[in-house]
Amino acid sequence: MRHLAKFAFEVLYGPLAWLYDVVAWMASLGEWQRWGACALAFVRPDDKVLEIAHGPGHLYGSLQRTCALAVGIDRSRQMGLIAHRTVKAGLFAQADASRLPFLDESFDCMVTTFPAPFIFWAETLCEARRILTPGGRLIIVPGATFLKDTLLGQALNLVYRATGQSTVSTLYIHRHVLANGFSLTEHFVRTKRATVTIWACTPIMTTLG
Repeated sequence: MRHLAKFAFEVLYGPLAWLYDVVAWMASLGEWQRWGACALAFVRPDDKVLEIAHGPGHLYGSLQRTCALAVGIDRSRQMGLIAHRTVKAGLFAQADASRLPFLDESFDCMVTTFPAPFIFWAETLCEARRILTPGGRLIIVPGATFLKDTLLGQALNLVYRATGQSTVSTLYIHRHVLANGFSLTEHFVRTKRATVTIWACTPIMTTLG
C-alpha cells in the first residue's frame, strides 16, 4: 500500500502535477491550503525564508507577502512551472534539499509542509544547519488529523495511516532530529475539520572547549 502511495505521489508531483490542487482539496476536505498556512505563525516579518518543496506555490505567495525575502525550491520541474503561474514574480529554483545551492547562513527560516521522508535525511538536516543563520528555525508541517465528528474524516484518517501519511511518532522524530543537531518543539493548531501538527526545529549550538 505504501509503495503504491509513493508511486502515486511521484506521478502527482510530475506528469499529473496539474491535478495536485484538486487531489489535495479532496484529501483535506477543502482545508489543504489552510493546513499549510499554519506555518506562517512561526515566520517573522524580517526573516529570509526558504520554502522546501514549494509545490503549486500557494504558501510561497503568503510567505512573500509576510517576510522580508522568500525563496522556493522544488525537485519537480512541473511544480516549478505551476508555481511561476501562481506567483508571477516569485524566486524559484529546481533543486534538491540535500544539496542546497545557497551560501552558509543564507536564511533565517526554512519551511516545508507535508514533506516526503527526504526532509529527515541526515544530508537534508545537515544542509539545513549549514544555510540557517544562528538562531534560525526549520518549520515542518508533517500532517493533520481529522476530528472524529464525521465518518468521512475518520475514513480519511485510516487512509492516511495505511499509506504512511499520518503524523510520524513524535518520540522517533525527537530522537532523529536531535541526532542530527536540532531540538524540536511540537505545536498543534485546530482548524474547522482537523488538528494540524507543526514541528519547530532549532539548531543546537555547540561550544568549543
